[in-house]
Amino acid sequence: MREKLNAYKLKILFFYIIMKAGISRSLSIIGTILTVISLGYAYNNSLSWKEYQEASIAVGTSFGYGIGVAGIILLASYFTKISKKWNYITVISVSYFLAFFMISIALNLYKGLTYPFQLANLEKIVGELSPDELFSITLSHSTVYKKVMAWAMIIASGLICFRNTRNIGALLSTFVLTNIVAIAWNYEYQTTSYAIFLLGCSSFILLNNYNFIFSELYNHKRKVRKYSLFKSSKLYNSLAILKVLCFVGVVVYFHFRKEESWIRKTTLDDNPIVGVWKIDQIESANIDTSQTKEFLEAEAIYFEKGVSGYIKYQDSLSMFKYHLNQSDRQFDLYDFHQFREIDMKGKYEMIHQDTMVFEGKNNKESLKIRLIRDPKFKRFLEDKK
Repeated sequence: MREKLNAYKLKILFFYIIMKAGISRSLSIIGTILTVISLGYAYNNSLSWKEYQEASIAVGTSFGYGIGVAGIILLASYFTKISKKWNYITVISVSYFLAFFMISIALNLYKGLTYPFQLANLEKIVGELSPDELFSITLSHSTVYKKVMAWAMIIASGLICFRNTRNIGALLSTFVLTNIVAIAWNYEYQTTSYAIFLLGCSSFILLNNYNFIFSELYNHKRKVRKYSLFKSSKLYNSLAILKVLCFVGVVVYFHFRKEESWIRKTTLDDNPIVGVWKIDQIESANIDTSQTKEFLEAEAIYFEKGVSGYIKYQDSLSMFKYHLNQSDRQFDLYDFHQFREIDMKGKYEMIHQDTMVFEGKNNKESLKIRLIRDPKFKRFLEDKK
């Protein structure tokens, strides 16, 4: 309750400052707040999943700091001549941050890290799915849509980084992000606030160039800069080259940052066990552990591309992880969400393309089981190659 009250007070303070300031200063205030929030999001993006859970910066905190910073600069603008350049600098800052975030999203889409196809989704009942799960499963079958969106965001990011093409880049990103906000809002995604923030950044860039939007989107005829920061034209040429290098650098940075996750998804394209398997025969005796018995009674075992899998038991799916080494045929199954006592280590042997034998141990209990591939799921794997 206290957090909601504080958030409400922050919003009241924000609109009070905006009303007292005027259009130019109001846009500068909004730009400053967006810049500070961007710093928070950029920090969160640099964290691993575990670090994010422990040390991420809340949007409300960034918003509060943004109002504070904007208030200090607003006060200073009444005593110094910084108001015009303040607005110009916030537009540049928001533009670069927006490009940074969209590159990250675009590479996730292009590499298939967002909305990945999973065999286990084929067993889920539509009526039991939440709106975001339903749409995520739908998009997991639409590789072309994801790649088109990715390329659109990469192109928009590149255009936003340069003065002469910033307007058309902001216009393109606004179209793309409006689509994303509509999807996130309608299908109740947890990332809706982030999508709205990105759309706000794009709209902010357009609002700051409203007098040029209807006359010349490309701005090719603007020979004179609105607010010149440097006097030397050679310095601007060097800056343009630096922008290109930074843009390429950000793309390369996110490429290698996401490479590990992408490799996990794609390295096992030739993984012989990816698919849905059923336990056909148990060649072990004296199985005493109850959970081992329940595991062996599973209706199906789903091995996804990467390191995760699902086990279907009594019409419910639970997740586990597996490790496969084709060179020495090492095959481990562990971290079962439902069957906590299961920790299988051993070797596998492909008797046939659709028949596999696992021989090893569950903890200290010896196991030898034969599995057969369920043929009805084959066509889904072939479609995703």
